[in-house]
Amino acid sequence: MRNFLKLLKGLVLVLLVLLCGAVLYVLVPARIDLSELANLGDAYQVEILRDRWGVPHIYGKTDADTAYGLAYAHAEDDFLTIQQTLLAARGQLASVYGQDAAPNDYMVHLLRIWDVVEEGYERDLTPDSRALMEAYADGINVYAALHPGEALTEALFPVSGRDLAAVSIHKSPLFFGLDDTLAELFQDSRQKELSPLPTSGIFQLDENFGSNTFSVGPNRSEDGSTYLAVNSHQ
Repeated sequence: MRNFLKLLKGLVLVLLVLLCGAVLYVLVPARIDLSELANLGDAYQVEILRDRWGVPHIYGKTDADTAYGLAYAHAEDDFLTIQQTLLAARGQLASVYGQDAAPNDYMVHLLRIWDVVEEGYERDLTPDSRALMEAYADGINVYAALHPGEALTEALFPVSGRDLAAVSIHKSPLFFGLDDTLAELFQDSRQKELSPLPTSGIFQLDENFGSNTFSVGPNRSEDGSTYLAVNSHQ
């Protein structure tokens, strides 16, 4: 009988250890050695040349090659903002920046952003579009692998094309002020007056309305061409 009880206790102990391991496996995010991502760049043929002003000129054999190089150049210029944007789209911004970032993470779940991504990524996007997004994601991954000290958290990597789709879904409503509207819902009283109806026309815009638009005339460009950059956000 004693031997049976010892055997039973041993089995219970083993089961408890296995159960704890299973819980940790589910709840604790898998960690990755960033250096393992460096070889993703082997799949691309691209050259990044910066001119005397620091502007990157990217030459790839394919569109995907160029997308990879564009991502790497973006990371060289502002890796921090890229990481913050990805964390925000994942609904994990508070994991790095604390409870002040929790409203963003709540919004991600409220809008079911990742449900939309999982349902539509392969269904709604063409293979060519997904190839560009995956290549851009690989550019971010390789930069992180070569500059691990700049990573906010290793849990963010690897980045995938789905992350880029989520970023697009996450950012678009913010251009229209959804964040302000959601914030107001949690106030004790209305913070803003209702917007008045336009008196005429579809839009009533101030004459200075615009965003990051600039042009270069032919007398100021090296090749005598006119260049226009419209709404050139990061």
